Amino acid sequence: MKKYLFLISVIAALFVCLLVFWHEKESYSQQPPPSSSPPSRPPIPLPLVPSVMEDIRNTKHNLSSLSPEGIDRAVYSEQTTEICIFCHTPHGASAEATGSLNAPLWNRSLSTARYILYDQVWSTSFEGYEVTPPKPNAPTGYSRLCLSCHDGTIALGSFVNRPGSGTSFSPIDMLYPTGQSPSGGSGTIPVGSGISTGDTRVIGTSLQNDHPVSFVYDSALAVSDEELVDPGTPLISPAKVGDPTAISPMRRYPGTDMARFDSVQCTSCHNPHAATYPKFLRASSFNNDPADINYPSASKILCLYCHEKPGWSGSTHDTAAFVPPANPSTENPYNFDGAHTAGQYACRACHDPHTVQGAKRLLREGTDFDNNTAVENTCYLCHKPASEMGNPANPPPDIRSEFYKDASLGRGGSGSAMNLTMAQGHEPVFVSRPQEGVELFSLSPPPFNEYSPGNVIQDTVHIECVDCHNPHQVAKTNRLKGMKGIDVNGNVVGARVPGNSREPYVFEVCLRCHGDSYTNLFLGSRFPDDTVYRSDPRDIAPANSNLSLRGYSNKRKEFDPESPNVGQDLTQQMKNPAFHPVAAGGRNGTRQLCKQLAVAFNIYESGINPSGTNGSCDANPAGALQNITIQCTDCHNNNVTGLGNVKGPVTGLPNGTSYMRITDLPSKISELTSNDPAKPQGPHGSTYSRILRNNFNTDIRNPGRPLLGDVAGTNNFDLCFQCHDRRAFDPYQPGSNPGDSTWTNFFGNPGDIRTFWDVNLHIYHLTLGATYCHECHNNVHSNIEARNTLYGDGTGRIYPNCGAGSPVNPSGNPLSDPPGCLPPDNEDGISDGVAGTHLINFAPEVVEASTASKPRWYLDVVQINGMPNTLFRCDLRCHGIIMSTCHYKPSPGLPVGGSLWCAGTGGGD
Repeated sequence: MKKYLFLISVIAALFVCLLVFWHEKESYSQQPPPSSSPPSRPPIPLPLVPSVMEDIRNTKHNLSSLSPEGIDRAVYSEQTTEICIFCHTPHGASAEATGSLNAPLWNRSLSTARYILYDQVWSTSFEGYEVTPPKPNAPTGYSRLCLSCHDGTIALGSFVNRPGSGTSFSPIDMLYPTGQSPSGGSGTIPVGSGISTGDTRVIGTSLQNDHPVSFVYDSALAVSDEELVDPGTPLISPAKVGDPTAISPMRRYPGTDMARFDSVQCTSCHNPHAATYPKFLRASSFNNDPADINYPSASKILCLYCHEKPGWSGSTHDTAAFVPPANPSTENPYNFDGAHTAGQYACRACHDPHTVQGAKRLLREGTDFDNNTAVENTCYLCHKPASEMGNPANPPPDIRSEFYKDASLGRGGSGSAMNLTMAQGHEPVFVSRPQEGVELFSLSPPPFNEYSPGNVIQDTVHIECVDCHNPHQVAKTNRLKGMKGIDVNGNVVGARVPGNSREPYVFEVCLRCHGDSYTNLFLGSRFPDDTVYRSDPRDIAPANSNLSLRGYSNKRKEFDPESPNVGQDLTQQMKNPAFHPVAAGGRNGTRQLCKQLAVAFNIYESGINPSGTNGSCDANPAGALQNITIQCTDCHNNNVTGLGNVKGPVTGLPNGTSYMRITDLPSKISELTSNDPAKPQGPHGSTYSRILRNNFNTDIRNPGRPLLGDVAGTNNFDLCFQCHDRRAFDPYQPGSNPGDSTWTNFFGNPGDIRTFWDVNLHIYHLTLGATYCHECHNNVHSNIEARNTLYGDGTGRIYPNCGAGSPVNPSGNPLSDPPGCLPPDNEDGISDGVAGTHLINFAPEVVEASTASKPRWYLDVVQINGMPNTLFRCDLRCHGIIMSTCHYKPSPGLPVGGSLWCAGTGGGD
């Protein structure tokens, strides 16, 4: 009798399998939905449909004693030959599963675990769940069926109906031939290698690190997120779940409404009855997979059936010929196998739909040594030294080594090569609750969106690789492609941004953090209160221990030519009087500056650069200089870009790139680094402080610095000399002449050469006085918020409406009418309605010499030999020397004045 009962049970089980198999086969039908479907549903082109033969016997889901052919299983039972029994039963199925989920004759109890769903991570279009806090027993639909095994809380052999006849809750025993321990107690799914890789068997109850499920995926969601394929109108029963849709072969299943196929569930990507593709996937996991015979038109990875990534096709990561080395620690085919290129892995080169706990956005290996989120570790899978990967062909740029250049700071290197730390500079810095960097116009994360419900701890500011790069669009010709930036007016700029649609320039991506948001990023370092400590923060500790440099400033305002300069002691002009030409051409159009920049920017200059083609210093220096702009990365870059004789811009490619302006000269980077992946461009790291391309010594408070000596002849200011011709500053350079007034306007009286003071005063300061550039140009970005200097008399008066005819004593000191002129508009060579200040702003150790509250720079009018002379003055005391009697001549076009000898005494000679 028992023999007959056993045969009957086997026949019944096989009948159930046939029903399930028939259900799945029907779902592959190419026939359109029945006419009873809503007439408003738009027609959908029918995709190619595979002839998939579902055979669960030869998959790892066969947990019976009947071993699948050629498949090593991590767990099975020797107590039954029945295959379908582990999920299905012909009679007495789970009432809960059948009633609430329409589960096909489900033979398992549903888990009562409380799940934490996928973290929406500041997404503007997706919430992992619809209520707060999450409802009990979420997720919904068929995902709960999968989790009744894969969450590790229920034994695999625990059935509603045991094999044979009758109902019993006594589980059957499971064997673990690989020796891997059960994850959640006796008989549960084995842990396997999936804790940290895509071979995840144990999903667990925290689904934050797993692809989101149980959310409605419809046209409305696709509208709110342009990177999703519009799946079309949801299928309505009696349509079949497998009827063709815009996302086929992926599927939508019921969520809360069992008659409406509108939700993403585990079974949207996995077919539990067929292993046509690894991991029971419904399509190939390789891009352009020639073996994908079931979907011959599918020249894309399965992810792209639902995720439509603009700019992905033809991007660097789509076409990468680099072959990631095989992972020797596991035979899991889901990991890199050493045979496929990164382009073939496509999405899976960076993402893992069941990744390690702690990683965000499903990033592969996206955690650090403390299991904190670490996007950089995903990037470092490929962007590390080629030697660590067996020196493969076509290696990607070695970015990790750039971030590790200053190995003395932080674990494994600080990344920024800052002279101090900014937790830490531009190294990707990650914390337990990251907020994905600085996302434009994103609201704060809602409560309950991270870790356990009820956690309202605010995230810590940090930066990530993806704050500067869009990995789905990045291209060799545009490393910033697909990013959004902030333009100089404070508006968002980026492809498809209404009213501002274009690829952002380099500096605009930098302004995401270094613009208006700086006050939120650099908490504890106030501006302008702390700007006097910009050069050396070591004497006063920052208010925030995570920050080391005080005196950060708003670079958007500083580079904006239209920024008002109306703060206390400033020029009181409605436009920016001095700035490096990052957002626009600068204010200085003099022949002298043009000559300094002629070689670096290929400007014609007779005797210096006769082959120059980018304007002419002889014919129109102002026009040539107005046609020059630079990017942040022309100064802040890999230190390798500062080697050799490479002068001028190093941003972009030699032939120009799509994110460059017509005023940005082509990069000269090929003169030095070419395309060497070990020498990547960009502000990732440098051996010089502040991620500078070359040395720029700002340590003016160092008690050991020399007070006399030829600092111009050292490498203290090599950064400046990458653009400004060294012959204007160093008398020992061939072609340099201290008496040549065509090199600089910081000049004495060339007709009475007694000392260097009467000629090129840059040379005098840098050779005899051992002065650092940083002492007079304390903020090289701009004067817009330079608070340590008084310009003119602080009232905005411009020559000749102030100071004219002031009587002087024999030493040249005015006797009345305190001086305070700003130079006239055209003194800087450009008539633009602004009195330029030549980027003069004094360092904190430079103090006022007489009565003013701060060091003062101004144009004075004095009587010398009975004639009015216009002269520039600096009322200050530097190194204990009073300089208020010192004059230097203005640019041509004003009455010529001579210089007065100071030479450390404060008087004339």
